[in-house]
Amino acid sequence: MSDPSDEYNEDAFKMEHDKLVPIIYNSCYGGWEMSDTCKELMETHHGSEISFLSCEIYRHDYYLAFIIEKILHDDASSEYASLRVKWVPEEKIDFYRIHEYDGKETPHFMSRVYELYMEEHNKYTEFVQKLDIPDLSFIDLKSLSAKILSSYKDLIEEKCLRGF
Repeated sequence: MSDPSDEYNEDAFKMEHDKLVPIIYNSCYGGWEMSDTCKELMETHHGSEISFLSCEIYRHDYYLAFIIEKILHDDASSEYASLRVKWVPEEKIDFYRIHEYDGKETPHFMSRVYELYMEEHNKYTEFVQKLDIPDLSFIDLKSLSAKILSSYKDLIEEKCLRGF
């Protein structure tokens, strides 16, 4: 097999998945683990050793997604794993949670939390735009409100779980 690093163009791969972020998860009972071949490719690309506890570090790794989808497919997983890639819009990535049972993982979108977050985001953006400041062009309102509201995301999520 030729070196996949030669085929990998991060910018082109990201453009192919425009504004999407990978969630790499294990779709079978057993546990999240890369095959030895996959680990070797990852170590060569990243220049560091891949440990057993790598799943959270590499859960959103574009190169690992590339290996799974374009190079190794099912051979990217160890014997008791089945690594899969779910592509998620980048603005929604913080609203996904991985539910795990006996090693099998399922990515879940917290739609109600996202709806509440967006309502607050829109209220905040509208409020800032109503301020009578002649030139706000130097402020990225979407980015600013997202940063402020991100501190409230956990609170909103907690309220959703309690069913306020």
